[in-house]
Amino acid sequence: DDERSPVIAVDGGSIEGENLLVFRASGHGIAVLNGGKATLSSCEITDSGWDGISVTGETSSVELSRVTCEKNLHHGVDFWDGASGSITNSILSGNGRNGLFAIEPLAAINVQTTRSVKNREVGFYFSGVNGVTIVNCDAHENSLGGILFDQGSRVVLLKQNKITKNGVAGLVFETGVEVVSENENQVSENTGRQIWRDAVFPASSEVDSISPPPPAPPLKKVELD
Repeated sequence: DDERSPVIAVDGGSIEGENLLVFRASGHGIAVLNGGKATLSSCEITDSGWDGISVTGETSSVELSRVTCEKNLHHGVDFWDGASGSITNSILSGNGRNGLFAIEPLAAINVQTTRSVKNREVGFYFSGVNGVTIVNCDAHENSLGGILFDQGSRVVLLKQNKITKNGVAGLVFETGVEVVSENENQVSENTGRQIWRDAVFPASSEVDSISPPPPAPPLKKVELD
């Protein structure tokens, strides 16, 4: 229901986490909001009731290294409402929607040496971004597509990525997306189109609900006799 809370909420503060296991959260596994900062390494976030890691709000950001987000109900990692960050040497696998989903971040997003595999929608999905670098990443066997850019995304750089055996299409650019550099990418064995340029998507009748973390329920004061 609407009261699902994250296991860890970084609300306007900062956290450094290493070797954390976040398992079966009722809401997001880790939520970073209201300008919060999180630096996480060698962590695993799995089986969350919403997203594995949700980053929400202007100036909120994460730095993820050797992080695994798998089998979460929605996205493995997502960036909403101006949030941004970096992901390196990580795995996004078997999530119910996208491995990584970013919508209108205010700063650049950098993804390197990260595998996004067997997610039910898209491996890496960027919407309305202004500055994305994806280098040496693997998008493999995602049900809808490997890497997708839409909503006038700009300053896109792709290099040495492997995009294979995804459904519908491998690499997708909606009309109006600005690609600055696209070098040495392997795009093969995808169902349908390998690289789909100038794609035109029908207007969606359903607005994707933004999933910021709900506030944690207030603690009840206990009076002792």
